[in-house]
Amino acid sequence: MKTFLIAAVATAVMVPLALPSEAAKCSRVSGQGTAVTNLLATANANMALEEAMKAKGLKAKGKSAVSCKYEVVLSTCTATQRGCK
Repeated sequence: MKTFLIAAVATAVMVPLALPSEAAKCSRVSGQGTAVTNLLATANANMALEEAMKAKGLKAKGKSAVSCKYEVVLSTCTATQRGCK
């Protein structure tokens, strides 16, 4: 009985994730920013991400992830986030 209950719960959780209609409504959106410091580059990347979401007509889901790379004098950051209609 316990095995059946675990299988039923696992199936109930996996079915919505497997539906193609839900996957088609969401996408990964990114924005890039470049500046002298990481702080400014991060702010630019987040603003670019917001503008990309607005341009595609998506609403943000979850937290955004920011990765930065320092190159010679400038810092380049990329912000990514999941967006759904």
